This record gives sequence, structure tokens and C-alpha cells, in this order.
Amino acid sequence: MIPVQATHQPLEASHEAALRRAYELVEAAQDRDVAEQIDSLDKQARAAGWAEVRLLAHFARSLAAREADLDDTEHVQAMLDTAGSLADPALLALALATSAQRAADARLVQAPGASGAEPLARAVVLLDSTESLLVHRVAANIEVAAAFQALGLWDLATQRYELVTTLIEHEQGGSWVDVLCRQRRVVATNGIEAVVDSACAMAEVGDWDGAPRRRARGSARNSRRPRRALAENVGREHSCFRRPVREPCRGALAGRPRFRRGTG
Repeated sequence: MIPVQATHQPLEASHEAALRRAYELVEAAQDRDVAEQIDSLDKQARAAGWAEVRLLAHFARSLAAREADLDDTEHVQAMLDTAGSLADPALLALALATSAQRAADARLVQAPGASGAEPLARAVVLLDSTESLLVHRVAANIEVAAAFQALGLWDLATQRYELVTTLIEHEQGGSWVDVLCRQRRVVATNGIEAVVDSACAMAEVGDWDGAPRRRARGSARNSRRPRRALAENVGREHSCFRRPVREPCRGALAGRPRFRRGTG
């Protein structure tokens, strides 16, 4: 169970606006080039002493680098360094979970024991605390779920997404609703991806009966999410599959093998 939100002192208007802008750029960096906007916000945050805004700027740069298939190690390390100067458990958890996810993605070329499990475990423990803004805790939990997903721990990933959805739903009419709406879309998209990944993995080992059951469980979870957001994200998610991957996955989700036929 994710703890409920603790009460925090209100932020100054300029500080809150900078945090909102940072979360906007975290999303935008995954779709388009916003490097100049990130640099501008980072400069403002450095002058004002807003370390958490700077951490989110590093996060946005990390995501932009990954979208461009570039090494984001420098940006993830900057997140960890910045988080170390903050007394915010959720932002430290965000940095640790991001680090764990990158280690999981690269585990095939790393030495044994470098899977990212240790920072991921630390992140999970830190998220038992409520001493952070709700949007920071949601962001960190999303990264924890993504790390579970990268490790192939799909049940843990979907459970975490469910917990995050519940946490968001408990916030009704709060001041961070705009950011939470964007985060809800991320949860919907990632949750679909986790279901597809797990179903394809089951089909890959020959479990064609288990694959559609996995799909059905994911559909039941997603049916509780807003239909408009779900429809938008289903379309976006399926449009991202390259054809050689998409066709076998459709077979896995339908519960039957799909093979390419030779032309010769």
C-alpha cells in the first residue's frame, strides 16, 4: 500500500511554476527537441537555488538522450548527485529507480550483479515515506514500475502501476491536477506496454494459452482508467510497434502463433 500524502508547506508561486514547467518538459523531451527550454529552466533554477527543479531538468535530458539512442549516463549521474543534496525521499527514489532501469536495460553487457536490483530496492523502501510532494512520489513510483518492467518482473510492474493509479485518484481537485493528468497518461501507456511485453514473452517460450490470459488481465486493469486517456494511449502504443514485432505480438495477444511464411 502506498501511504497517503503528507501535508507540506506551500511553495512560492515562482517555485511551483518552475516545477510545473519541469514536469511539462519531462514529457515533452520524449517527443520533440526541447533542449533550449530545459537549459533555460535549469539556469533559472540554479540562480534561485531550486535543486529539485534542476534534478527534473537532468531527468528530462536523460529521457531526451534515450529517445535519440544516446548514452544518458551523465544525466542519470547528475540526478543522483543532485538528489544527494536534497532531503526529499521521493526525488532520491526517482534518481535511484532511473539508475536501476538503465542498469536493467544494459544488464546483458554488464558484469554479474550489476542488474540494478540494489538501487531499485532502496527506491522502493524510500517510497514508504510521505515526506515529498505527491507529484514527486508518483514520478518515482512510475520509474520503479518501469525498472521492474525492464527486469521482466511484469506482475510487480503492473501492481505498482495500479498503486500509482490509486494514489492519483485520491487527489481530487488539488493544485497539481494538471501534472497528475500527464502522469496518469504515462501509467496508462506503460501499463499497456507491460501487458504486451509479458504476453509476447510467454508466447516466445510457447505458452500460447497463457499469453491471452495475460492480455485479459491487463484489459481488466485498464478498463478502470478513463476511456479517453486509454484510447489515446492504446493508439499511440500500437503505432510505436515496428511491423516485424507487431505481427507476432498480435498472435500472442490473440492466443495463437503467427509465423512469417517464406516466399521462395
